[in-house]
Amino acid sequence: MWRVAVAGKVTDGFMEAARKRLLETGVLLERYDPYLPEQDYDAILVFPDTDLSLSKYCCRILIIPDELISDGAIINDTSAQCVISYGLSPKNTVTLSSTNDGKNVVALQRDIMSLDGSLILRQEFTLDCDLQHYETMALASLIAISGVLEQ
Repeated sequence: MWRVAVAGKVTDGFMEAARKRLLETGVLLERYDPYLPEQDYDAILVFPDTDLSLSKYCCRILIIPDELISDGAIINDTSAQCVISYGLSPKNTVTLSSTNDGKNVVALQRDIMSLDGSLILRQEFTLDCDLQHYETMALASLIAISGVLEQ
């Protein structure tokens, strides 16, 4: 079982979509509570509106939106072995190549580490969902690290 936390103001729709996609992967998805004592997670997914000053993120894989990377503190204050950025810039690890009526082509622009420690090679894959762009990229990041890619 892999423990994955989601930090920030995440919608119920995102949590439902993520749990459905990750149902048979052994991923336990939970909301991150910065007020609890420091906890170890296999991965933490950070949403754009997250207050980074509230806690230290202890995990092997940190998934963070591009707009928070300018705050280098989170990168320096993490135990993560792999940091995955997501956003609409070609500099991000995970970005959208195209989107049309819920049919999204996601680009994994660098090799990343999966939850089981294997290497996920850069590639493009489709992801059908009706989430907002940043939620779509966040979901795609979770799918990629779990090893469940739609081809």
